[in-house]
Amino acid sequence: MDWYKTAACDEIDKRSNDLYKFSSRIWKSTKSSASDTDVKKNKNMDYISKFLKKNDFHIDCNLQGMPGTFKAWYGVSSSTSNKRVNVAFLCRYDVEGKTNQFSGNHLVAETAVAAALGINAVLKLSCPTVGMVTVIGCPDTVYGGMATLVNMGVFKNVDVVMMAFPGPRTDWSPRFFGRKTFQAIYKKGPPTKPPKPIQSSVCGVIYPDQGLPSAHSEQKVPPCDAQDVCMVAYQNVLAMQEHFGKGWKMNASFGRTGLKNECRTVVCTSAPSNPELFFMEKRILPCLEAAAHASGCDFETHMAQKTYYSFMNNKELCYLLQMNAYYCGTLATPLVKRRPIMEAIDVGNVSHVVPTLMPMFYVGSDADIGSNEFVKALRSPIAQAYTVSIAKAIAMTAIDLLVNPGSISKVKDELAESLKKEKTVSIFKEFSTAFPERNLIKMPVPYDTNVGWSKQN
Repeated sequence: MDWYKTAACDEIDKRSNDLYKFSSRIWKSTKSSASDTDVKKNKNMDYISKFLKKNDFHIDCNLQGMPGTFKAWYGVSSSTSNKRVNVAFLCRYDVEGKTNQFSGNHLVAETAVAAALGINAVLKLSCPTVGMVTVIGCPDTVYGGMATLVNMGVFKNVDVVMMAFPGPRTDWSPRFFGRKTFQAIYKKGPPTKPPKPIQSSVCGVIYPDQGLPSAHSEQKVPPCDAQDVCMVAYQNVLAMQEHFGKGWKMNASFGRTGLKNECRTVVCTSAPSNPELFFMEKRILPCLEAAAHASGCDFETHMAQKTYYSFMNNKELCYLLQMNAYYCGTLATPLVKRRPIMEAIDVGNVSHVVPTLMPMFYVGSDADIGSNEFVKALRSPIAQAYTVSIAKAIAMTAIDLLVNPGSISKVKDELAESLKKEKTVSIFKEFSTAFPERNLIKMPVPYDTNVGWSKQN
C-alpha cells in the first residue's frame, strides 16, 4: 500500500506544472469574450475531457442528455471473481462571475483531476488492476446539477465520492445546511354567501354583523384581495419563526405573479439536519394554508424542484483523510471563532446515496469565501501548493479504499447506519418520566381509598 501511495504522490508532483496550467486555463475562461455563460461551461467541459483523454481516460459527455456534464473513467470496476472498488472525484467548473470564480472552482477541478491522475498511475503499474477511478464533471452545481445527476442514477455504480474545495481554513468534515423552498399562490376567488346566523339559547340570535338581520346581510361577501392574503401568510410565517429550533433559518417574501388577481408567498427554509428540515415543513405549510382559509381565496402550494439535503459526513473517510494528510504535511486549521454551518450545497444529496468525502482546505487567507481578499488568494502560489497537497491526501485515501476491502465495507456500513438513525431521530428533547415526589400535585382526595368522589354521595 505504501508503494501505491508513493507512486500516486510522485505522479502528482511530476504533473504539478501541467496542473497549474490546467487550473489557470479554467480561471481565464471567465474572462473570455463569450457573453453566454453556457458557452463558457461547455468550453471548460471540452478542455477537461480532452485533458483526461490524453491520459488514457474514457470519456462520456452529456450524461443522460444533460448538457455540459461528463464522466471520465479508467480501470476495471468488476471482474469474474469479485467486484472492484470504483472511486469517483467530483469536478466543478461553474462560471460564477463576469471576471472571477468567487468560490475557487478552478481549484476544485484541479484537485479532482490531480487525484485522478495519481490513481491512474497506480492502476497502470498495478497487476492485476485494483479497481476503477472516475471523474464526474457537472457545471450547474449552483442550481442543483449534482442533485439532478443523483436522480438520473449517474452514481449508481460508484462506491465512494470525493471532492475538496478551497476555504478560509482546513476542515476535514465541514457542515452544510439542508434547504427547502415553498411557494403558495393565492387567487382571488368568487364571492361567497355570508355565514348563517348562530342560534344560542343563552344569548339569542347572533348575526355576523352583530346586529339585526337586514337586506345587506343577504348580499354576497367579496373575498379578500390576493395581495392582502399574501401579507397575512407572511405574518403567519414570521409568528411561527419565534418557535424555531437552534440553527433553523427562514427567508420569506411575497409579491405578484404577473397574472391578474394572483399573488404568491415564497418561503425558503434551512436547517442543520434533514429531520429538522422536514419538521419545519410541517410547521410552515399550515401557516400558508390558514391564510387562504381565513380569507376565502383559492390557493396552490408548490415545492421547489430542487431540495438540498444536509451534508452527511462519513467519520471513517474523514479519519483516513486526516491520517494521510498528516504525512503530506497538511493539518487542520485551529478555529478562531465558532465553527459555522455553511449554506446548502447539492453535494449533500450525493452524500445520502454514496459515502462522500468533501474537506475544505486552506489557501493562504482566512477571508470569507467570495470576498475580494479570498479571490486574490486563489491565484497565489501558496494556494497552488495547498491544492497539490490536499490532492495527494485524497489520492492516498482513495488507495486505502482500493487496496483494503475492509475499509470500503466500514464506510458503507456507516452510511447505512446514519441513514437509519436519520429516519428514527426525534427533534424533541427527551424527558424523564420518573418525576421526583416534589413535582407532583397531590389530589385532595386519594383515588386509591374508599373516600373518593364515588363514595361521598
